[in-house]
Amino acid sequence: MSRHKLIKAMDLGGELDDFDGANYDDDFDGLDESRLRGGVIEVRAVLGPSNTVSDKDIEDSLWHYYYDVEKTVNYVLRKSRSPI
Repeated sequence: MSRHKLIKAMDLGGELDDFDGANYDDDFDGLDESRLRGGVIEVRAVLGPSNTVSDKDIEDSLWHYYYDVEKTVNYVLRKSRSPI
């Protein structure tokens, strides 16, 4: 029965603050930002000016493939060819 009292007295707001994502930005540092920016430039150079893929999609793919430009280009090209 005493465990129920502990749960009732728990500050849920304080507990949930730990999981709101505020501390996850610490994982993204200056090196990641420069690699991401350089990767977007490389992918854009390969795709050419006629491709309409957003920078956000390219950045998400670069992050997913751990900055692998070749895999990102392949993914973006497959995604742009597939029907919606």
